[in-house]
Amino acid sequence: MATFGHMLTHSRLTKRLGAHVLFVTLCWLFLPDAEAQNEVDYLRYAHLETAGSVRSWGMGGAFGALGADLGSLHANPGGLGMYRRGDLGMALGVATVRAQILQGTSAERRSATRATLPSAGLVLTYPTIHPDWPFFSLGVTYTQRANLDRNTTINPTAQESSLLEVFSNLADGVSPDDFGMSSALSMYSSLAWDTYLIDPLDPSETSPTSYITAIPDGQVAVSRLSEASGTVGETAISLGGAFRDRLFFGVTFGLPRVDFTEITRTRETPRTDSLPLQEWTMAEELQVEGSGFNAKLGVVGVVSDWLRLGLAYHSPTRLRIGESFVTRMESFFDNGTDFNRTSPTLSNSYIVRTPARLIGSASFLMGKAGIIVADIERIDYRGGELRPTAFAGLDAPNYAPVNDVIQEIHDISYIARAGVEIRIQDHYRLRLGASYETSPYNPILADVQEAMERYTGTGGFGWRKDKYYLNLAYRRAWYAQDVYPFGNYVDDDPGTTRISHGTVIFGGGIRL
Repeated sequence: MATFGHMLTHSRLTKRLGAHVLFVTLCWLFLPDAEAQNEVDYLRYAHLETAGSVRSWGMGGAFGALGADLGSLHANPGGLGMYRRGDLGMALGVATVRAQILQGTSAERRSATRATLPSAGLVLTYPTIHPDWPFFSLGVTYTQRANLDRNTTINPTAQESSLLEVFSNLADGVSPDDFGMSSALSMYSSLAWDTYLIDPLDPSETSPTSYITAIPDGQVAVSRLSEASGTVGETAISLGGAFRDRLFFGVTFGLPRVDFTEITRTRETPRTDSLPLQEWTMAEELQVEGSGFNAKLGVVGVVSDWLRLGLAYHSPTRLRIGESFVTRMESFFDNGTDFNRTSPTLSNSYIVRTPARLIGSASFLMGKAGIIVADIERIDYRGGELRPTAFAGLDAPNYAPVNDVIQEIHDISYIARAGVEIRIQDHYRLRLGASYETSPYNPILADVQEAMERYTGTGGFGWRKDKYYLNLAYRRAWYAQDVYPFGNYVDDDPGTTRISHGTVIFGGGIRL
């Protein structure tokens, strides 16, 4: 959802398209029950983290050809066919996301920490009397696919243009009695009018249609605080089988779930002391809930005693997203008066289709010494899109311009993962891993400075005896991306958001 106070983290192409994209945004805002979505919303749900169990996390997430692990259901469901007994396991963790916006002078570095449920699952294995198909397994698991927590702060920064000018321009030609005719006016301009942040250009007019702001010269100091929290999680129901203990097949039906909340607070203070306005603030609150479905197919083949190869296909995910949005505005004047207003709640629903994924895997079994694993994953981010819901009717927003931007600025991305598990005595395992993800952006057309290349390092330790096991893992990922912290209404160069994400998880289970 593109809002005026939102810290836009999209590519410079969208910024360069400027008038076109902003025009489309405003057109959508003027629909009675619609809000503007863009490629920021798309990438929020498409740019996922590698899923898995504590064991697979410790090995860099490269688990597509190893199997017989709860992480198999989300990476390569063919690994489910390798089970010979049931499995019940769960993991708990603590995740910390650190974010810092750099533009001109450094902004504060802020952290968001929360307890998480990275994974949990149950696998039941059933023997058969057919010699070629000796086992079938049924599994149900949950795994977290993305942590959407982000806290960022922009310290007071001098700007030559106030956000009030946008609200005044939106209201131009419209009487205050008609501000309820559109979302943009009712969410922003109406609140600015009611809090005396925009006034009639001609004070004698009783029903004005031209306006002036409470900061006529536009010289302001702007600060902004954004607090976002949420997750993308997925429940998976899987079925797997083994053919002559050489080929292992599996299919997973996934039920993803999105929960996301973002609150952005903007404060503007005039840089001119002679104005009666001391400062004004605006809070924008976005709440998102979504659910959908996808499917995964996988196969693992035993090439030799020391080599296994795997191939998995993850279908596009279809998510139905429901959003609610509200704004609050407050003004403070030097005579001691203050005014505050809250907008109506704006609700909207739309469909996000994220791209398909193809994963090739290999595992090398080194006898009792350990295991080496590797994955390569291909994601074509040009294959996603936004759509209206089935019952949107004739008033549904036209997502074609946004989908054109999605296809234009994105490209094929690859994720290379590798890991090792080293056996220490009979019951202990040491694990190390790493991954590198190329940019989801087209390097030429997106014209970004920070391309969101993601680096990840992992480590872990495991203990197993008889049918019980305990595992510990740590994963740290970091990347950077462009950000327009003051939105499209300010014509400036992008800043940089640097994000690092560290998670400690501990889990255990029992083989049934």
